[in-house]
Amino acid sequence: MVEGRLDEANFATAAAYQSPVALFGSAEDVQATLLAALCSSRQAQITNVLVDLLAALIHKISSLPR
Repeated sequence: MVEGRLDEANFATAAAYQSPVALFGSAEDVQATLLAALCSSRQAQITNVLVDLLAALIHKISSLPR
């Protein structure tokens, strides 16, 4: 990661580690940016977990005796 670079990961990390009071004490545009990055990051994490679960389920079903 390049220092000072503003990308989704940096915004998501900033939003995840701020207290709600600090987050909602920010300007509205900052709030929206941080929350959007956090939601996008969490969506990607949840999607990855669901894909892993689906792959494990398919593997388990395919290994069942017929």
